[in-house]
Amino acid sequence: MTEIVTACFLKLLTVSLLISYSSGLLVVKTLNVECFGASSYIRNISCKLKPVNRDKSLLYMDADVVNTLNLSIHLQLLKKNDANNFQPFMLNIRASVCDVMDNKISSTYISIIKKILKNTTNVLHPCPYTGHLMASGLYFDTKLFPVNPPLGIYKAVAIFHNGVTGDWVGKIIFQGELREVQHKKTRPVTSS
Repeated sequence: MTEIVTACFLKLLTVSLLISYSSGLLVVKTLNVECFGASSYIRNISCKLKPVNRDKSLLYMDADVVNTLNLSIHLQLLKKNDANNFQPFMLNIRASVCDVMDNKISSTYISIIKKILKNTTNVLHPCPYTGHLMASGLYFDTKLFPVNPPLGIYKAVAIFHNGVTGDWVGKIIFQGELREVQHKKTRPVTSS
């Protein structure tokens, strides 16, 4: 009896995996980004989106750190539900950015975030932070995700504090839609 149940379970699992992967490639379409900073720590802060095509927008951010910082972060991921409200989804991390950059703290999520930041920012270095910080052409590549999360609209909120004094330093709010790649519609060929 257990063999039959196991076989049915494996078939069901295989079918569900085929359905989830046959639906097409997934992309994160950036919808909005907002940046805020405390003037005593951050100056000349800007966040911009540059649309590339219907499925892709690149993120450009700049900020000047006025005082040397050892940062802590509170990172939350929220997903929009059917009632049009954002609810917590899978990720709620509080950590010292210095410990993360020094590889004292590690997780799958942190590894993914570091891979996303690696080639487009100058923030992946040991503490403290000072001077100009930037992101140029930042894009969330779904190939880095270990599993396909549910399609929908997500919001990531990163709140930064001074790791020594606990003062609020800044906040970044990112909103994006996880969806299937939209293929160009082709016109039917008519023969004359």
